[in-house]
Amino acid sequence: MNQWKYKRKEQNDINDYFRGLRSFIDELLEDVRDINNYSERLQEIATDPRFDQLANEAARNIVTYQAKSNARTWREAMRRSSKGYRLYKSLSKELNSLAEFNNLVAEGAYQIKTLPLNISQRIVKRVAKLSIEGKRADTVAADIKQYFPEATKASAQLIARTQIAKTYAAITESRAKAIGINAYVWHTVGGPKVRDSHAHMNDVIVFYNNPPAPEELIGKKSAGHYHAGGIYNCRCYEEPILDLDDVSWPHKVYVGGKITKMSRKRFTTLLA
Repeated sequence: MNQWKYKRKEQNDINDYFRGLRSFIDELLEDVRDINNYSERLQEIATDPRFDQLANEAARNIVTYQAKSNARTWREAMRRSSKGYRLYKSLSKELNSLAEFNNLVAEGAYQIKTLPLNISQRIVKRVAKLSIEGKRADTVAADIKQYFPEATKASAQLIARTQIAKTYAAITESRAKAIGINAYVWHTVGGPKVRDSHAHMNDVIVFYNNPPAPEELIGKKSAGHYHAGGIYNCRCYEEPILDLDDVSWPHKVYVGGKITKMSRKRFTTLLA
């Protein structure tokens, strides 16, 4: 099961791709003297062709890295599965040429390009907070200059975490569908930081063609329908069901807009 979870080392490696973006932003803001010009300059950076190129390169590096890592995970999972040889024959070619590669790169680049605007929003909120506290203008300006590197790093880390999980989940789903696997088990990483809605989804079987709305299931405001790892800052992950023998029955299944515990026999009818 744990082999499907992306590793912390991958998070650290992929953060390297964001350092260039952060450095680029830092350099262009070095000469900003007036606090009111920060947001304006960040909006200019968001449309700068050089930043666009850096974002595209970072997205391509992330997808390439994740595709290779995900391929190793599939091979390990298939070695452990009783149906591994048949699955490997079906997947061997696809492991080397991900059909949706360019789409994943484009989606990743789009999200990465929001970095300057995310930083701008953080700074605006910071200024508002300090102003409400009655801080003087010069004090606010000094604070923002110190806060800016932290805001840049925090925004980059949020985007990195989100893109790592979403990209890995998308690649897993693409490869699962390529060999006829239609469902997975939703897993959380555990711990106090797990959302209540995601803890509710832990160890639940989900069909790829029917993503749940986890927040709705516990009576909270909907964040939309999505798969494990498919929303901001989510560390959940998918475990594709390679063999029904690997699942303990009866098991919880998301179907018909709710979670139902069902037998293997009933679940098999849903796969038909």
